[in-house]
Amino acid sequence: MSNVYEDSLNKIFKAIGNKTRINILLKLYSVKESSFTDLMLDLNLSPRKDSGKFAHHLNILIEAGLVKENEEKRKYELTDFGEEIVLLLQKIKGDIIKKEGRYLVRTSNLTMEPFERRKIVEALMREAKAPRMIAEEIAREAEERILKSNIKYLTAPLIREIVNSILLERNLEDYRHAMTRLGLPVYDIERMINEEKFTINSPLFTYLKAGTSVMSEYALIKELPRNISDAHISGAINLNNLPFWGVMPETIHHDTNKIISSELTFSNLPNTFIPKIRKAKDIDEALENITKITHLAENHISVGQVIDDINVILSRFISEISYYDVLTKVRRMIISLNQIPGILKMPRSVAIGLRLDKSLEKDGFFEEKVLLFKAFLEVFICGDEGKRPFLTPLPIIKMDKYAFENTNFDEEISKVCELLYKWCTPIIVNIEWESNVESSYCWDLSRIDSFLKEKNSAGTLNTVLINLPRIAL
Repeated sequence: MSNVYEDSLNKIFKAIGNKTRINILLKLYSVKESSFTDLMLDLNLSPRKDSGKFAHHLNILIEAGLVKENEEKRKYELTDFGEEIVLLLQKIKGDIIKKEGRYLVRTSNLTMEPFERRKIVEALMREAKAPRMIAEEIAREAEERILKSNIKYLTAPLIREIVNSILLERNLEDYRHAMTRLGLPVYDIERMINEEKFTINSPLFTYLKAGTSVMSEYALIKELPRNISDAHISGAINLNNLPFWGVMPETIHHDTNKIISSELTFSNLPNTFIPKIRKAKDIDEALENITKITHLAENHISVGQVIDDINVILSRFISEISYYDVLTKVRRMIISLNQIPGILKMPRSVAIGLRLDKSLEKDGFFEEKVLLFKAFLEVFICGDEGKRPFLTPLPIIKMDKYAFENTNFDEEISKVCELLYKWCTPIIVNIEWESNVESSYCWDLSRIDSFLKEKNSAGTLNTVLINLPRIAL
């Protein structure tokens, strides 16, 4: 081995054989360039007391060819060889960590894995779409901070916090925004659990509350433009059902004609075992099809669903059936819809639209339409087996001036008044107001207007309320 080679190697070993000099190399690798004073301050050294020693360390690094001085800027920076040495040092540290098993990470998947800088790089590139060079720089600095901190309990969320802190320090706020971790503090979860101890609610409510909180954060951070999120948080607008924004629609207005007149298959849905719904041949099958569809849809909407104009659509099935039989079949359907589903113990948000107006004279079956209207009202008036009002479905009754002026409807009008007096449950819609004659109302009174050709094959995605008093101020 030549003396020149030995001298160069000795200078390098001497340069990296001191903790202060290694810190100088790492800092210059991180910031690219720095002045003498700034470099000292970054390393927590005093410009008054430590200048001589610090200059000595810099000279050793310069003699080893690891650092050079940019005379124009009067700043110090790493040489290409210096950068290679820093990368080598970081690799050696990582190998030592793996060998000793000193840093194990508690991951989000509830597993213990050795710390790997590579995973930070991959996360930055995958989640924040950061360029590889920036991702590697951030990952190296995060690794350095973890090594210096002597953390005893290293978790994936903690690593993410460190990475996000570095991103903020470097003014990479868009990347930090994309790397945000959703969730609740431990204290908030503990408080939720303690509060539920004194209620009769299902424990699943705690999971539901925590889940809705996470999904609300996701909607504000990822789904919506930042100015819209800020407007919601400030109160200028209100985004209804925020946890479900972009996940499921608020309401569905079912096309009841299609439900009872077509064969519905669900083979295009993966991993589902939903039986085929066949075309209805009689009133029993028609009511059964409607019930099945509402049951299938209940977990795919955030507010409610409606079966509109049901007395009109089902009228063709009851021409040869006695009123008592119709009443029995309707009652069976209403009781089925009123059942409390699942462990959430929440009633199904279903509305049934009934029509009593001049349009009943169209397309025949006038008497059948009126008879069905009366049957549904009688079932609602009687209530359930415990003589209580049905929690669901909600009756939405559309009426016009013709219904009140026509003496043939006196009995039906009387039934409407009796239902209002006894339970106060129905919603009455004046279809002569504006375009209500062809509108469809749902559980929350959201309206699909008549200008939509298929008002009963649609719904509302989400609702935005404008805070006019706040805007005025």
